[in-house]
Amino acid sequence: MYVRRVEESPAALGKCNEFLRQFHKVSAPIPTPEIEQQLAQHLPALPQPITVAAYENKTIRGAATCWAPIALVAASAKRQGSAHASKIATEWRTLTFMAVDGRHQRKGVGRELVGLLERECRESGALNIFGFAEDLPTPSWPFYSALGYTIHPPGQLLLIGGNSYGQSGNRQGRLFSKSI
Repeated sequence: MYVRRVEESPAALGKCNEFLRQFHKVSAPIPTPEIEQQLAQHLPALPQPITVAAYENKTIRGAATCWAPIALVAASAKRQGSAHASKIATEWRTLTFMAVDGRHQRKGVGRELVGLLERECRESGALNIFGFAEDLPTPSWPFYSALGYTIHPPGQLLLIGGNSYGQSGNRQGRLFSKSI
């Protein structure tokens, strides 16, 4: 098993998207070009998303992805201007999706994925990572706690660059954050 950053080719990212989609039941875990174009209206130079994957015999067994915090960047640009939005986009990343194949869980694969993701984010200028740990089917926040992330109580908002961030809709889980 080896873990590495995924090349930014449509084919490689498409395979990671498909893997993550199996676990998270969403249509596009990795930002599409259309989403990136919409964001460019608010901030022309967003940091590129970072995707890492664990492979065994060329088959993906785990993947994780981090983006600039899209909603926060857009809200900040509207309320506080593009310079403030640029600071948030540079300093913060949101760990949007992470999954490990059931047969490879509890074997250190997730720890390796998040560790590489943190290093790649730090090298791109990020100082902090946050995310939302879902409770379904089982709570994932203990995993992030074991990696040194602060786990925030249910319903608590994070204040990032003067903007509040919280869970959306009926999602059950907890926010987590860490300075990297």
